[in-house]
Amino acid sequence: MRKIILKIVIALLVIGVSIGAVQIWNRTVKKGNDEKGSITITIKDLSNKEESKTISFKKEDTFLEVLDREYDIRYESGSYGAILYDIDWIKTDFKNTYLAIYIDGKYATVGISSIELVDGMKILFEETVI
Repeated sequence: MRKIILKIVIALLVIGVSIGAVQIWNRTVKKGNDEKGSITITIKDLSNKEESKTISFKKEDTFLEVLDREYDIRYESGSYGAILYDIDWIKTDFKNTYLAIYIDGKYATVGISSIELVDGMKILFEETVI
């Protein structure tokens, strides 16, 4: 009789530990997928009219998706990635003017397709004469 009770207690203990482990794992996985951050985007035209917006993003978002969701943009996909022509009221033709991209105050070495979202980053789109 004692052996049966001992087996039942051990089985219940194993089940309890398993349920607890699954709960902890689920919380960890969900928390990792819900990671968020925010970026500040500033757009500035030739007349120095400027507008800034702080935007939240999720871990799975891309920079281009965030731009498309938050702004009225026009871009063209090419072999080197997307080329941004317009953002809200700033319209460029990529012949006379273009949108220079600055990430945290430094001229970007990648285009909008390759910018990785980092919490707290500041991005400036500045209309620039070619």
